[in-house]
Amino acid sequence: MPALAPPAPDDPAQLGPFLLRGRWSSSEAGTAYQGLAPDGRAVTVVALGPGPSRDAAARDRFAAAVAGLARAGPGTLLTADPDGPWPWAALPAAPGQPADAGPVGHLLSAVTPAVAVGAVARGPAFAPHWTGERRLPPPPPPAPGPVTAAPARTDRRALVIVLAVLLALLLVLVLALVWQRTGDEPADPFATPAPGSTAPPTSGPPTSGPPTSGPPTSGQPTATPPTPAPPTAEPPTSPAPGSGPTGPLQPGPGVAGPSFGAQEQTREMRLEGLPFPFRTPATWGCQRSDVATPPAVRWVCLDDRWILEERPGSPPGGVIHVQPCPAPCGDDAWQSLRTEHAPDADWQVVDVATVVHEDTEPDTAGTYRIRMSHVFASSPGGPPDTHVYVRMTAPQGFEDDVRKVVNDIRANTP
Repeated sequence: MPALAPPAPDDPAQLGPFLLRGRWSSSEAGTAYQGLAPDGRAVTVVALGPGPSRDAAARDRFAAAVAGLARAGPGTLLTADPDGPWPWAALPAAPGQPADAGPVGHLLSAVTPAVAVGAVARGPAFAPHWTGERRLPPPPPPAPGPVTAAPARTDRRALVIVLAVLLALLLVLVLALVWQRTGDEPADPFATPAPGSTAPPTSGPPTSGPPTSGPPTSGQPTATPPTPAPPTAEPPTSPAPGSGPTGPLQPGPGVAGPSFGAQEQTREMRLEGLPFPFRTPATWGCQRSDVATPPAVRWVCLDDRWILEERPGSPPGGVIHVQPCPAPCGDDAWQSLRTEHAPDADWQVVDVATVVHEDTEPDTAGTYRIRMSHVFASSPGGPPDTHVYVRMTAPQGFEDDVRKVVNDIRANTP
């Protein structure tokens, strides 16, 4: 599989419900992106290029190829929008397969028709008129009207003014950079928060871990920070300062398997919109999802190291979805929320406010899945008024990573 390249400046950040993390391949016909589904699964999103998106014939060929994949059977095509302003189709990720082969190659090769033997070397069948276009075309010019010729001196004067403004902006930018380097140093995202801090960053420091090789600075062992992502990687979304939940993390009961130990490398997540903090493995990151309709809030948390190392398959992780539970939040309201998220789950009772379901995700090679439904009080001492639904998946051998995250969310939502 080719290396994943970062998105281009004019690439969309999202197509449909899929977040785009980088490019697998690109050609005149279109681009194959690595995408993330709302439930955290890795997918491949194929989008037409700007040129063929303006070509009705190319769009028709793309739509026909999408329809052919839909008829090929379940699992070949996830969803598509061939009629939108930027036509695209989402396919299941195919580990180990070249990005221009299989269904991806079928979709893109259908956009540019092959030249028939003996055909005349002209027209779109020989060289599409959009060959070489990389950006969307400029808007059409205004309707023709009377043209008044301006003196050449006026044109030169306007050019001088524009250049002066650009030079002034460049000077301001240089001064700002110099001031930032010599004055306020940028905050280290992995630094331990100062005493009394109430809201550490979303992707904060490991909360515990083995001591480093150097001597401790204050009589306490220092945690080995995780390696920051390369500049080309998309960092996890962080909430505004002070917008996440405050207060210490709680140990407490879990729902399945082990919980985080005192010596494990972990990362505190205090995410905007979630009324509770929780921990993840130190290499994880979280990004807010636009799928949820307010007042519901949804975050997607995944193992970023898995993605950066380009391992095949979907990384360990999943979704955390929080929404109000209509008062009174009794059995009927809770049952309705469970049915909304997982109507097929055979829930097992953990306690009076928590149920859990563990199984193997359908149509995968043994991917472990755990789901938790839990109702709790958003304010201490209050009645249950909030529902949290957690859905996590993991490849074989990484089941305990997602179990620990689910257990930590339960421990911090009493």
